[in-house]
Formats: sequence, C-alpha cells, structure tokens
Amino acid sequence: MEAGESPAIRPPHSATPELLQLLTSEFLPLAETLIVSKRVEQSIYSCLYIGTMLSEWEIKTRGRQCARTQEAFDDGATIFTLLFRDRGGFKREDISERAWLQIKDSVEPFSFWKSKFHVPLPPAPDPMPKESVEELLRRLLQQDLPEHVNVRYVLAIMLERKKTLKQVDTRESAEERILIYEHAKTGEVFIIVDPRLRLDQLDLVQQEVLLLMAPPSTGATAAAPISADLS
Repeated sequence: MEAGESPAIRPPHSATPELLQLLTSEFLPLAETLIVSKRVEQSIYSCLYIGTMLSEWEIKTRGRQCARTQEAFDDGATIFTLLFRDRGGFKREDISERAWLQIKDSVEPFSFWKSKFHVPLPPAPDPMPKESVEELLRRLLQQDLPEHVNVRYVLAIMLERKKTLKQVDTRESAEERILIYEHAKTGEVFIIVDPRLRLDQLDLVQQEVLLLMAPPSTGATAAAPISADLS
C-alpha cells in the first residue's frame, strides 16, 4: 500500500446494501483521519485487559439526583460528573453545582466535567428491529471480551462522528490510553481503551464489524476476532 492510500475494501459476500453504505461512509474517513493525524504506528501496543473486571468498562449511567445531597436534578440544571477509579473499576458520581463547590478542593477524581442535565425521553419504537452501531457497542462493552477491543474503539469513533457520543476527556499513562465519552442524549459514560490501531489493521477491523452487524439470516460465518495484539 502506498503512503496516503486508503485500505482496500473487501466486504463479505453477505453484506447488505445498508452495511456497504456504512462501510464507505465510516471506515474510509477513519482511515483518512489516521493518515492526516499521523497516528499510524509501526507496532501495536498491548492493552491491559487481562483480568479486567466487567464493572471497569461497563457503561456508567447518569444519575437523576445528586450523589452527595440526594436532591433530584431539575431539567436543564448544571451538574458535574466525577469518575473515580480504584482496583474494583470506575465509579461515577453526578452531583449538583452547589455540591461541587463544596467538595472540589477535597476530592481528586480520575476525570470530571460539567454538563447540563436533561430528563431522558422515552425511547421511540423501532419499526424494524435491528442491531445498530450503538447497540453493537453496548453489547460488546457488556460482554467485555479483550478480543473486541479494536472493534469497540472503531464503533466509538463512528458514534462520535454521528454526534451520538462526545469525547469529554482522555487519560494516558505509559501502559494505556483511555477515551471517555458521554452519550449526547442520555448522559451515559462510555469508557473506551485506545488500542493504537495501525492503518493496515483497519481492513480487518471493518470486516469484523460488518460480520458482527450482519443479520443471522444472511448466512454469514463468524469472523476470527481481531485482538489488540494483532501484528
């Protein structure tokens, strides 16, 4: 592959038109982003997933009341979200602005940010039930399998492009880089490990995403998982 060239697209024979559209609209821009931002690396970094508990990476739901005072949030109220990390995983606290002013000098959260609380609307019925990009990401986070670390990262980037998720923080150490996203509508927190993908891995990851999203009736066979230590 020449420098600056996007990876070849080789969708499975079972791919539906909708999945092919997803491929062309999402993976090629992602490849171009990797080229332009020079994030292409010659070697892959392993992520610290061995022995990680499900509770560490699962989606953190926004609270409807202050975790410190137990007072219910009003619609449109300014709130602060705090993430704390210990050996058991991540713990989320949503607190009022008044509570934040009282404790901000005495706490050291892993990450925190300010946002507006909005009462969540009931979900609209889906006339054609199918697994969307968001639903697939939720399922893979719940399963918490280390071989899906690459797919979870790519799905999060896709949802960020669609403005479904917004990145609110990044935490990086010598061992790992963690991206923290907040759901634009529900306020849920998605904690995603950046596997530091190489450009030549995108073709394999897009194959896995397409197969994971393909309806069972298409007869698609299971793809071999693309793990973070793929070389």
